[in-house]
Amino acid sequence: MNIGFDITHPADVHLFRHSIIELQKNGYQVQVTARNLPVIHQLLSNFKIEFISRKSPAGIWGRILGLFSITWQLYRIFRKFQPDILIAGPGNIYIPIIAHFLNRHSIIVADTEHTRIQNWIVSRLAKFIYTPQCYRTNIGKKQKRFNGTKELIYLDPFLKDHIKLTLPDIIAKSGTDHLKESFKPYKQTVLIRLSAWQATHDLFMDPPINWRNVVVQLSYDYNIIIIPAGSSNPALAPWIPNLSVEDYHPLIALSDIVITEGATTAAEGAILGKPVIYANPLRLGYLNELEKDYGLVFNVNNDYELFSCFENIGFQVHYQRRFREKRDRYIRDKGNTLKWLSEQLLNDISQLREYQSSQVDSITFIANIDPDIMRLGGIESYIREIATRMRKNDVPLHVVGVREQGMQASHHSHYADQMEYSSFEPIVNNNEKSFISSFRFLTNLLIRAWRVHFDKHTVLHFQRADFALPFIWRSQRKVCTIHGNPGDVIQMTKSRFHYIAYRLLERFVLPRMDSIIFVAESAIDIYRERFPKLTHKMALIPPLFSKKFMPLSVKSRKLLRTKFHLPTEAKICSYVGRFEMEKNVSELLRDMKLLIDENPNIHFLMVGRGSEEKNLRRLATEYHSHNIHIMTDVPYHEVAYIYNLSDITLLYSHSEGLPIAALESIACGVPVICRDAGDLRLLIQDGVNGWLMQNGNGKNLIRRALYENPISPQVCAETVSNGRDAKLFEAMLRTYGIAKRLSQSKNYQR
Repeated sequence: MNIGFDITHPADVHLFRHSIIELQKNGYQVQVTARNLPVIHQLLSNFKIEFISRKSPAGIWGRILGLFSITWQLYRIFRKFQPDILIAGPGNIYIPIIAHFLNRHSIIVADTEHTRIQNWIVSRLAKFIYTPQCYRTNIGKKQKRFNGTKELIYLDPFLKDHIKLTLPDIIAKSGTDHLKESFKPYKQTVLIRLSAWQATHDLFMDPPINWRNVVVQLSYDYNIIIIPAGSSNPALAPWIPNLSVEDYHPLIALSDIVITEGATTAAEGAILGKPVIYANPLRLGYLNELEKDYGLVFNVNNDYELFSCFENIGFQVHYQRRFREKRDRYIRDKGNTLKWLSEQLLNDISQLREYQSSQVDSITFIANIDPDIMRLGGIESYIREIATRMRKNDVPLHVVGVREQGMQASHHSHYADQMEYSSFEPIVNNNEKSFISSFRFLTNLLIRAWRVHFDKHTVLHFQRADFALPFIWRSQRKVCTIHGNPGDVIQMTKSRFHYIAYRLLERFVLPRMDSIIFVAESAIDIYRERFPKLTHKMALIPPLFSKKFMPLSVKSRKLLRTKFHLPTEAKICSYVGRFEMEKNVSELLRDMKLLIDENPNIHFLMVGRGSEEKNLRRLATEYHSHNIHIMTDVPYHEVAYIYNLSDITLLYSHSEGLPIAALESIACGVPVICRDAGDLRLLIQDGVNGWLMQNGNGKNLIRRALYENPISPQVCAETVSNGRDAKLFEAMLRTYGIAKRLSQSKNYQR
């Protein structure tokens, strides 16, 4: 499961670092993006958390334009990473929007009531919102309150007891010359934290304090250390140390009083037992609690109120002890906030994971097929078998494909079995008698995909990477199956331009898939080398095929030959599949013609259809052979009969994955003669279930198979196991994200 974090504030690093490490230990894939601020990057590097830097807006126009530019940048990052859940801290407006467009859930930690625009968006788009108990806004069912503040999650209240350095050591290490000279160990130390005043809630506001006057007056009696969040008045430079990020919290713990314009530093100072003066007109629930219930924070709005605070506090030793006692009471009241966040995040992530899986309620196949006229071919068989099993489990199926009107007129439903489906969206109506090409189908997809409506919780299953291009921005879960190595086929049958274009499309599309299925081990090895960053999305799932493919008795085989008007004692070779150039069907037909000329007792069946059909019929006519049978109207439920009445099955393709035709033939006890392509070398056992051709010796192998080396059908069939289908189907369900939901169903059928 993939979890994404976006860091916008240094406090977010401390807030989420424990959770990030815990999630990674539990096997989650975590992607962190971080606002382009040096202090954030340094903190993440110190904690050894890998991250991707993103833009950082500044000013009112930067905020307005950043809403679009930063959202787009983060969308691209997380669309590539494909997170299941996105998590962010207070004031983050981007993550809920991105999660919405990615059809994912977001979890937000919020503690700032006055960020009204952000809170309005977050309250409508986020799935869960964690807030302190003292948060003044009631968000509803999404809100989960924790006792304390977010600073308690990451800050050790007793940090001072563990610090080895003293305050003079820190000043000596990082202070300016003026600061080193003016620092007196016997004086009380005042830490002043200045804000950048560039946050959304700070727009159109000015600092309430004239810090130049305050610092000059206080510097006579106190050691002054200033930590600015952004650019500051040059007159304050002598009091600004060159502080490293790991010294920031120790500096607060070692100081005697903290004055801050930032709410986060105010809460941190209070938790560390320091009297805190909060110089900011904006009010927050957790600071009000620290002020009114515990007396740890004092809110001021001008110079006069600030100096009055100094007089009231007094800075005596017993006051320091009194503030620590107040802090201790606060800690006892709030409990272990870090434990709460860690457990709550893990529980909610687990809950959302199950929820997202349960939301997948249908499958949509996108391929150049007509579900009413299913062809004989690997992809069609692949889709048909998945569809059959899904329908048994009452999973609705939808198809985006082609309406083959020309084919329907000439062959109607007798051509092949129909596929059961819930809805069919034809992208193009094909009035020709030949099937539409993949390129033409893709062209029509690009033109008409905008009008295709999908259910929100359907899974889009593409049978080629390029078919996904028009739907890449859709929020639905996307799965792509790579059948063999399509690039090799395109290189053999198309121009160099088509090959380059396809490779570029793969580079754009595949990173945006949720899962990539490979039917062949040889193909997945190639793609792992080509796309090493996508390895976690890849799954090797060999094709499913029906258990009806099994060996029949000798008597049944003879009856089948009679049914198809073939001699019962003849030697029969068959080819079942698409009639396409990449299948080398013309070369196969020529070899069979030569063998038939040598021995008239040999018959050759070609079962299927495709763009090479006219050429094959022309060649068969030229050869004047009555032993060549081109059959284009065999329904799918009779394909097992074709295998069983044959003596051998032939495949002449130069490029394959793991062809379903070979699996089905061997399962019927009929050996296969094929070229060494794809995973056929892993499937074929010479002399047991077939032979691999070497150096174009097809005719010699066919002669030997027909007359010299008979193979036992039962032994042949045992080399492929239909028992694997249950595990393969479950693996397919996992890629869809519905394995757990279906397995818990009483009517679940493997």
